[in-house]
Amino acid sequence: MGLGFAAGAVLAEAALAAYAAARGWLRGGEGTARDGGLLRALPPFAAGTLLGQAGQWFDVLLLGALAPAAAVGAYGLARGVERVLELVSEVASHRFLPTATSLHALAEPAALAAAYRQTRSLVLALLWPPAAICLLAPRAVLQALFGSRYTAAAPVLSLLCGALLVSVALGYNDRVLIACGCAAAVSRRSALGLLLGIAVAALLTPSLAGLGTAAGWAAMTVSQNLLWARRLWQENRISPWGRDLAPVLLGAIAPTAVAAAAASAAGWSEVAVALTTGSVAAVGAAAAALRALRR
Repeated sequence: MGLGFAAGAVLAEAALAAYAAARGWLRGGEGTARDGGLLRALPPFAAGTLLGQAGQWFDVLLLGALAPAAAVGAYGLARGVERVLELVSEVASHRFLPTATSLHALAEPAALAAAYRQTRSLVLALLWPPAAICLLAPRAVLQALFGSRYTAAAPVLSLLCGALLVSVALGYNDRVLIACGCAAAVSRRSALGLLLGIAVAALLTPSLAGLGTAAGWAAMTVSQNLLWARRLWQENRISPWGRDLAPVLLGAIAPTAVAAAAASAAGWSEVAVALTTGSVAAVGAAAAALRALRR
């Protein structure tokens, strides 16, 4: 698994470097000296990448140092499920970032704000059905995927997915800031959030094991997004709160929470609660996604 991951990462980065070289991004025009402008602009992005990788691994490293190995295994499974959902939210950013950059270059702040809100609402709607099951019926998810031995990680999975949903609801704040040329500001705030996450995890992991580590990761994720949102408001007057979230909140999230609570109160099995949660979430999310696409 390690060799496969390493080979894929090296191949992907080499392909990107070859693409950049073929497009002439690493050299000047014909007959001109080499243009180092792109290379000089890379440090903030390199810092952001390093901080992102640190955010992906600090929780597991701390848990391994401060808790029994069994806790690391259970946490790793829950974190793996959350990571799949996180990757789904990242997919849309690859389309959103160039769009936001173009709109910023064209000096169209209203269009940039509209693209931000539409993308945020659409991604939240698309992510909600699977995230709802992990959030509201985590035991059923872990039971189905890994067996009954790992259902103890259900609170960890629920907390991780809750933090992920908060970050998605706040939108691609960091991507907008990068599009506006504020990559260094994004990295600084990423560092502050990472430090907070490490502190919370180090404080809570010895007593709460995986749940304490998940709290540290959640603290990092939520604080980073709040800091980015504040800077985005200062920089572009784009508010992370808006009426665009209302269809998702009222049409998908609230009905799902009510349905899951009612099913649990009625004494239904975990599988039945999960199926009910997923069904209600899917219907509400589909309606919210269609509404976002029509904008």
